[in-house]
Parts: sequence; structure tokens; C-alpha cells
Amino acid sequence: MSRKPLQPTTYGIAIFNLFSAFVYGIAIADKLRLEGGIRIGVRITIIVLFLALEFIPKIVIAPAVAAGFMNIFIAWSFIDHIGNPVVRIILKAVAAVIFVLIELSLFTDVTIASKEDTRVPTFQQIKAQGYKKTTVDGVTSYKKEI
Repeated sequence: MSRKPLQPTTYGIAIFNLFSAFVYGIAIADKLRLEGGIRIGVRITIIVLFLALEFIPKIVIAPAVAAGFMNIFIAWSFIDHIGNPVVRIILKAVAAVIFVLIELSLFTDVTIASKEDTRVPTFQQIKAQGYKKTTVDGVTSYKKEI
């Protein structure tokens, strides 16, 4: 099955999410109480796994949600230094919405790109690509001849 190439912004978001993968790698290596060279290996493995999962349709939801939470909480830690509580709450809500939309765009681009072949063809595609029109019981469908 051929796939449509992903948008350039999808790769940018995936690279942006590597920071979250790096933070998760540190946290997991600390929780496992690893020492020495294996600690770096575990961190690199987590980062590579995180990056690989971001481009698999339907599985992309796991790293997207994890990166979304991490990015929101990192932004909130910077916003907590603002003195005015009303401004702080508004900025936290804005940051949460922005990061949710960023991760949603990654999820939809990776997922919808894999569904490209299942869309109904347009009439121009039907004429140009050799689709055959068939009508069965009053239902018209177009199938590509092989």
C-alpha cells in the first residue's frame, strides 16, 4: 500500500516532541536506578522508540498524549512564576489548548495519511485513472480495474 508523504510540519512536531522523550528517558532511567553506561543506552532507546512510535498510524496516540502532557506541564512550570493569579490561570489554559492542538495535528496527519487510499475518488480521478462504473441494485460504485 502506497502512502502519501507526511506534511513537513509533522516532522517538525516530532522533533519538538523529542524534548519530551528526553525528559521521559531521564525519568525512567532514574526510576530504574540504573548506573553507568546502561543509563545512557536506556535513554537513547526510549528516545528512538518514542520517535519511531510517532509515525505509526493509530499507535501515534500514545506518544502524542505523553508528549502533550509533558509539554503542558513544562509550560506550566514556567507560567507558575507569574505573580498575577488571573493572568497565570488564563495563560495555563491557553498553553494547554495550544499544546493539545499541536499534538492533535500530529495525530491526524499520521492517521489520515494512512487512510488516503480508502477515500472515494473524484469524478476527475475516475475519468483519468481508469475506474469502471458498476451499478448493482440501484447503487452506483466505481472500482479501479487492475
